[in-house]
Amino acid sequence: MAAGFEIASDLAADPVAVWVGAASFEGINAELWPVVMHVPPQWREVDRWRPAPFLFGCWITLFGVVPLDRHCFGLEALVAPEGFSERSSTWMHKAWRHDRWLTPLPGGGTRLTDEVSFESRVPGLDRLLRPVYEAVFRRRHAVLRRVHGLWDPAPG
Repeated sequence: MAAGFEIASDLAADPVAVWVGAASFEGINAELWPVVMHVPPQWREVDRWRPAPFLFGCWITLFGVVPLDRHCFGLEALVAPEGFSERSSTWMHKAWRHDRWLTPLPGGGTRLTDEVSFESRVPGLDRLLRPVYEAVFRRRHAVLRRVHGLWDPAPG
């Protein structure tokens, strides 16, 4: 892959609670806002997904109206509530990979790790878009920390 990054957050909720919060597109879009994924109605619940090279196509928009890209969503692995490995392509990217894994922490917390890598169809676009995608995922993690709280290994 031409570009990539990893972001992790230690959350004050168990993996099942974190998973349930993000197991629908309402939850995913709450994390992503102002970026919005528009998926076909039959694919809005993550529990319906099964690994396949292509599950569905969806629009990625800004504020729900400005088209940014068309995503051909594929899934390599889905292990609830442990995580998933997405392997997709988009109009802008030959390859888009997003792995999200939830690891239990002592005392009931969860480390949520997002690994993202992509290869753009246009040479050099990777370098321009990496900081944008990193900002989107930093914001996602800020939302997750706000919703679930920060894990404290020594509470009290």
